[in-house]
Amino acid sequence: MRSYGIDFGSTNSLVSYFDGRSVRALPIETDGAKIIRSVIYVHPQKGKLVGKMAIDAYLDDVNQGEPLKLIEKNTGKMILVPKPLTMSGFAGMQWVPQIIMIESGNRGRLIQGLKSLLTSDFSGTDLFGEHHTLEDLLGIILGEMKSRADKIVGEDIKNVVLGRPVRYVGKTNEKLAMDRMRNVALKAGFANIEFELEPIGAGLSYGVTSTKNEIVLVFDFGGGTLDISIVSFPSGKILGVTGVGIGGDLIDIHIFQDKLLKYFGGISKFGLHQQHLPKFIVNALQNWYSLSLLKTQDFLETLERLRQQTDDKLSMKHLEDLVLYNLGFALYEEIDKVKRQLSFSDSEIFSFKQQSINISEIFTRLDLQEIMYPLLIKIEDCLDESLKVSGVKVTDIDKVVMTGGSSLIPRVREMLGARFGIEKLSEYDVFESVVHGLGIKSSTLWP
Repeated sequence: MRSYGIDFGSTNSLVSYFDGRSVRALPIETDGAKIIRSVIYVHPQKGKLVGKMAIDAYLDDVNQGEPLKLIEKNTGKMILVPKPLTMSGFAGMQWVPQIIMIESGNRGRLIQGLKSLLTSDFSGTDLFGEHHTLEDLLGIILGEMKSRADKIVGEDIKNVVLGRPVRYVGKTNEKLAMDRMRNVALKAGFANIEFELEPIGAGLSYGVTSTKNEIVLVFDFGGGTLDISIVSFPSGKILGVTGVGIGGDLIDIHIFQDKLLKYFGGISKFGLHQQHLPKFIVNALQNWYSLSLLKTQDFLETLERLRQQTDDKLSMKHLEDLVLYNLGFALYEEIDKVKRQLSFSDSEIFSFKQQSINISEIFTRLDLQEIMYPLLIKIEDCLDESLKVSGVKVTDIDKVVMTGGSSLIPRVREMLGARFGIEKLSEYDVFESVVHGLGIKSSTLWP
């Protein structure tokens, strides 16, 4: 029976297809790519766009320099509210028209990183006068992936194996995350839904090519999470799994904080008490997609007050242009580009020239290693835990299969090589191994 395997990631997603005989990843992106960005762009006129279409619409927004505006809207409903207080106190209740504030203009809202909210208290948000639950938003992305895949294979596929991390980002409410993802899959149009750990998927993919008796550590380091599994081949017996909520996206954030925040007010001092940049701005700068949330009249007024309280006018201008012209995506794309280039060279020039912003700085591999040091400690701890729960020693590991885009970082490879031996490292299909293995899993469930 035909089925899909879906690697639904925090940053990127893929779909594999089992046609009853073999498994292959599908080119579901509009440009023919197999990898689709896990992003949605909600626009008052353009609707809800996913992947490359979402990013293109975001970047082409005709009103990039216009701050967010809010207007009143009468919902047509009546609500019960307290009457104004009188001298004698409580005056009772009254029915009044429900008035809500909605975004106006031609600017949409770009949303990414939704998977990281699966264990959180976040239930939904209002966009342009319409309430969307977390499951609604995730369902739009997954539903679009299914629709595109169905068009490619020419059939409405109802069976799917969804990948899941060993540990979800945030709180450890595993049941909540699983229940939400099952609802998302149902909203997307699937009927038969199963889950498999992402590192196990990578292990299954490797197992197709493995005929030797060996113990394999699967090191799956993606954009949002690190998952580790230890598997015995060729039986495929799982000896243990561990995971931690760190990934390549977190490295990008640390690069920005350590190397680039200074260009956007990070070392500026404000007022008589020489205070630092407000925390809410610093937090928003940590994710390119959260920068659009600053694009409000209140933020512009706050920024103007800060500009008057500091001598560092240029950094404030950089910050203003970064927000007003929606340059966060382009900035973080350049960060990711340099990070990847440092996998093959000792140094790279980070260059970003947009509007008033003109940054040119040399990034070295040593810089990246220093930035990653706190994360490497967490990775080492996760490796220790994986060996402990599996009941195996370092010397028992015959091969280390590295998968996920972040596994290409040289310092990660050096760390694994130092622990297990460089000769045991294998970079096996770093981007497609998980989704391929999920497709293999689906073939056993619906043969």
